[in-house]
Amino acid sequence: MEQVDWRAPGSDRTHARSSWSPMAEKPPSGQSDPFRGGVVTAGSGAGGVRGFFSLALRPGIVPMRPLSLGDVYSGVIRAIRGNVGSTMGLAAGTTTAFLVPMTALAAWVSRQTVMSDTQLTLGSLAGYIPSIGSWLSSILLAGFMAYVVGQGVLGRRVTPSETLGKTMRRIGALLVATVLIVGSVAVVGGLAVFLVVALGMASGSDDSGDLAIALGVLVIVPVVAVVVLVLATYFSFTTPAIVLERLSAPRAIARSWRLVGPPNRSGFWRILGIRILTSIVSGVIGQLVATPMTMMAALLLGLTMSESMGPIYLMGLTVLQGLVAMLTGILTTPFVAGVDAVLYVDARIRREALDVQLLNAGPDAAAVGGLAR
Repeated sequence: MEQVDWRAPGSDRTHARSSWSPMAEKPPSGQSDPFRGGVVTAGSGAGGVRGFFSLALRPGIVPMRPLSLGDVYSGVIRAIRGNVGSTMGLAAGTTTAFLVPMTALAAWVSRQTVMSDTQLTLGSLAGYIPSIGSWLSSILLAGFMAYVVGQGVLGRRVTPSETLGKTMRRIGALLVATVLIVGSVAVVGGLAVFLVVALGMASGSDDSGDLAIALGVLVIVPVVAVVVLVLATYFSFTTPAIVLERLSAPRAIARSWRLVGPPNRSGFWRILGIRILTSIVSGVIGQLVATPMTMMAALLLGLTMSESMGPIYLMGLTVLQGLVAMLTGILTTPFVAGVDAVLYVDARIRREALDVQLLNAGPDAAAVGGLAR
């Protein structure tokens, strides 16, 4: 009697092909795709079963569901690791391009000073000039990270040239948005200064005027800090909206406000809390890098400084501050900007069901989801 291998009923049925996924495109030969995550099943961690039939899919750097804090941070790290040239590489190039001339200018200003009190103060203030370069470079880096994250959500890796080209097309809107945002913060600061001065003038005598100014500062400064923090939260999605949805600056700002939502909803406080935590983390990382370098260099400069070398000492400190700002900017700015971009995607998932749109849109996911391609 011929022996036949027994098989369970239906075991010879081939699995049906799954619906379209952004990961359907095969990566180049010899390269592994760092974004491939597959289907997350129950019991496999943070991305387990949500509902009876809902499975958290991860076609790209984040799962297609509302994101947790771990999902946000891991998504940013995946984006950076999968696109080193488009993140760290462009960060290094952009930061260097802005900080080298700013540091040279600061060093020249410091070199022109002598050891009088007024000019020594000017030389000390010159050390803050490199921070202007850091701020200018952060505008571009935020755009780069927004594009990288938007494509990473779709499971795509991007080249530095593609990232640079796509972002530079939106540079005009980014600059206009920066002017509007900085202008808003300046108006708040100017109003605070006006209130403090008005209190001092209304008090009359010198002693009471000084007391009124002191009390005004104690009350108004914390209020202004809270207002600026709230405004920064509402403006946080402006860059992703400009780069990924190709909106104008005013429309992107309005879009950011709508996505963040009012303070009486949990989404606002969640975004605010994650951004504060991110600032703390990046600050700690920056200090871990900057403090040893600053201490060693300052000690070395102090040992070699004589009374006639004050300007040279200031120039050396200025150059050191520029180098530290360059290094910390390369290490921390992509992470901070990436968190804002991933939070933007999370806000759209929570408020607009972006995850469902992307999974149902097929090859047109970028166009339907507003994630520029």
